[in-house]
Amino acid sequence: MGKKHTLYVALVLLVLLVIVFVLWQKGILKMEVAPVPTPAGTPPPAESLGASLYQDAQNPIKDNLDTTNPFDGAYRNPFE
Repeated sequence: MGKKHTLYVALVLLVLLVIVFVLWQKGILKMEVAPVPTPAGTPPPAESLGASLYQDAQNPIKDNLDTTNPFDGAYRNPFE
């Protein structure tokens, strides 16, 4: 009798879990997170760390490229 009771409880929990998952996937059950409050009187940063890193990581020579090909003639196909 104890095994049947445990099986029924496990089945009910599984069904409830499936129902909650389906409702969550359909958007009916929404879990919203409140934004982190900033202290009063503190101005937001002028430039974030990510923005400055993005600007530093850009190609520094994008406008100063040579028109010559350094690999021109470096490989010759011996079967041609």
